[in-house]
Amino acid sequence: MCGAEPQGWSSGVSREGYSRRGDETDRYVGQDRALLDSPPDAPNNGDPSRARTRHQRYLHVANIKSAKKRARQAIKRRAHNVALRSKVRNSVRKVLKAVAAGDKEAAAASFKAVVPEIDRMATKGILRKSRAAHYKSQLNAKLRAMA
Repeated sequence: MCGAEPQGWSSGVSREGYSRRGDETDRYVGQDRALLDSPPDAPNNGDPSRARTRHQRYLHVANIKSAKKRARQAIKRRAHNVALRSKVRNSVRKVLKAVAAGDKEAAAASFKAVVPEIDRMATKGILRKSRAAHYKSQLNAKLRAMA
């Protein structure tokens, strides 16, 4: 049998008897966060070992210095964006509480304060423009319904 493949190679099984496709993908999953060179106290930086999704088989670990820096920057940027988005949601909640309490003056004042904030976040890309328009529209409708 000159030139023939050894048994098992065509089916994806190596000579040692384990699958060549499945085993090497799982070895990256259990590694710690030091591989990304990210600060351990970085907010909203979930455990990298749990970063598996249905479409992502294993965690990609940066080997190049610039890629490590990009990973650190992405973590910081995400934390900043999450904080800004949370700030907007809290402001919107404040308007909704004032509306629910029936305090028209407080609701109008907080609405007047939240609209520029919503616009600023939409301009920066923290909120989608359609989402920002939805927030403003719904809040304005609730204010008009109070009158």
